[in-house]
Amino acid sequence: MKWVRKISVILFAVSVVCLTAAVYYRVKNGDSQPPVITSENNIIEVSVSADEDEILTGMTAYDNKDGDVTDSLMIESLSNFIAESERELNVAAFDSNGNVGKSKYILKYTDYTPTKFSLSEPLRFASGITVQKIKQNLTAEDCLDGDVTNLIVQSNAENSELNVDVPGVYTMTFSVANSGGDVEKFDTGVEIYDSAEESAAPKLMLSQYMVYIPKGKSYDPRSYYLRAVVDNVSYMWNGTDFISDKNEVQYLEEEPKIENNVNVNVPGWYETTYTLEDSYGDVKTIRQLVRVEEG
Repeated sequence: MKWVRKISVILFAVSVVCLTAAVYYRVKNGDSQPPVITSENNIIEVSVSADEDEILTGMTAYDNKDGDVTDSLMIESLSNFIAESERELNVAAFDSNGNVGKSKYILKYTDYTPTKFSLSEPLRFASGITVQKIKQNLTAEDCLDGDVTNLIVQSNAENSELNVDVPGVYTMTFSVANSGGDVEKFDTGVEIYDSAEESAAPKLMLSQYMVYIPKGKSYDPRSYYLRAVVDNVSYMWNGTDFISDKNEVQYLEEEPKIENNVNVNVPGWYETTYTLEDSYGDVKTIRQLVRVEEG
């Protein structure tokens, strides 16, 4: 279509003329030098909650024609993390002729922490649940981005393939990436059970199903007991024993068996299992996720 080609040629010619005129104007006015940006520090240390003004505090911009153009300073971009708590900060400043000065710094967060997950209920589901609902009890909060629950991604772990129609324990990976490209993830067992058999099984409830512990701090899995139901009798944990909710004093004869491999001196994700059995031989196992954090 000849008319389209003609219009394209005309638009190109106009853009070339405008660019040439802008360059000529700068040369004629003797101003082709961009502003120079300086900072009190090459490493900018701020809180994760710092806004643009706080990040640019201590920076100035000076232009050979306009003088002080600090008010034009702006954050051009922030890279993904390049080291622990550190990102590359690109800053720009402008003069009245459109010259742009740029400078790079290291932005270091003084209080950065990885994304934290929360789990309201054990990762146990009746067979037939839709795959999309597997993460329904899981939320995530990030110090940079706030609530990032909608960014949680679930996937099958290596050598494991979830089948929501077949009872069993499947290892799955849950992960989330924040705006700085930092990824937090963990692997854990997801149990699919037969709902017809669930009603007769013993039950164990914990006060927390996901626990964060600073490196070196003690960890007592028994302290998270809340309630147990065995042979249709409900027992509350009083800190020492499981005691019946009924008026008469009745104790749960056997506590849940605990498998605890948490090493509080080595940061990482761990899993503690609690197994409870009733007099009929029915068994219930639940999992508590434990995250040992860097000191």
